[in-house]
Parts: sequence; C-alpha cells; structure tokens
Amino acid sequence: MIQLKQNSLLGAGYPNVIFLSLKDREFTPGSNLSWLIVFTNDYSKVEKTCIIQNNEEGIAAVDDKYAVKIMERSNLPTVDNTRGEIKLSPVGSFSYEIYQQDSITNLDKTNAAVQGLVERGKAYLSPNDVDTPEVQYTQYSDTDNDTNYIYVK
Repeated sequence: MIQLKQNSLLGAGYPNVIFLSLKDREFTPGSNLSWLIVFTNDYSKVEKTCIIQNNEEGIAAVDDKYAVKIMERSNLPTVDNTRGEIKLSPVGSFSYEIYQQDSITNLDKTNAAVQGLVERGKAYLSPNDVDTPEVQYTQYSDTDNDTNYIYVK
C-alpha cells in the first residue's frame, strides 16, 4: 500500500517519495522511461492521472527499485500532471494503476503510447495538517426493536 500526504510540499517541503519495484517489470528497459499513474477514488470512482518522468528527476534508481516522487497539491488551483503533480480529494482510500509508456505528455491509459500495465494496488491519502480531519464513517445502528421474520415453505 502506498501512503501519501495531502499537499505534500507544505510545512517541511518534502514531496511524497515512494519506492516501487518497476525495474523488473519494465516493458522496454532504458533511461528514457515515463510512467502514467492513474489514481481512482474508491468511493466516487473519479480517476486522476499524473506522469512520472525519468528525465525530470521524478525517478531515482535505488538498487532494484525506483524512488518515485509524487507531489499531491490539493491546495493549488492548477497542477502540472506531466511532472508528477496531482490533485487528489478527499483524503481516504484510492486504487492505483501504473502504466509504462512512450510519451511524456499522454494522460490517457487507453492511448497507443501506453506499453502496458506494470503495477496496481491500493493507496491511502492522509491530511498533511492536524486541522484537516480524516474522513470518518459510522456504521448504521438499528434502533428499531421490532423483529422481522421470514417464513420459507
């Protein structure tokens, strides 16, 4: 599971850095790589995308993994999705898919530039400050004392 902080460049100024085992799943190995990352909110099913480029210091090779920088920027009016910036909202659970591609501008996972799916998984976006409450869910509790019976013949 990927853990992300909302508005990751506020306060201490550190972007979200995650380590992914993408090197052993590359379709075309090389230094001119880019990955399309698609985040899907688990509740609203809204998709948000960003591109991580090898030549933009978004990726650093560490042993057999890549250190990937993702900058979540909900506080900004616009973001540059082609440089690893993304706006995810609200805080909570997301699914993600990572595609290797030939393009450094394509944000569509069905585009011909996409070589294939490299990884999929779950991500959790948490608030960066203590003033922003996390989404909380409460379970419905039945206050009705009546009991319903179903008879099957």
